[in-house]
Amino acid sequence: SEVKCMKRTIIEHNVLRIPQPNDIYKYYITGLLYTIIAIAKDVNTDEMMVVYRLLYDGDDVAPYVEPISEFMGVVDKSKYPNSKQHYRYEFVRGGYHK
Repeated sequence: SEVKCMKRTIIEHNVLRIPQPNDIYKYYITGLLYTIIAIAKDVNTDEMMVVYRLLYDGDDVAPYVEPISEFMGVVDKSKYPNSKQHYRYEFVRGGYHK
């Protein structure tokens, strides 16, 4: 089920917070901020997906979609040894409203 999948993702990635609409996350490579639009489910695989966009983009820019397991994944320190973040996207704050 959807809830079991999300709980499994939390346990696998040792993450306490599931992204919620209007949450703000920072990307580890650029430091840019992104806002969560929705959590969706892939119609073919039932995989939970994060739908998000650059915080300062307008509604005319297509959002990004990524599996929640990748979005909440750990930074590969062998490729990015200088990254200060542990996770690819790190929670900044919740409840942002345009």
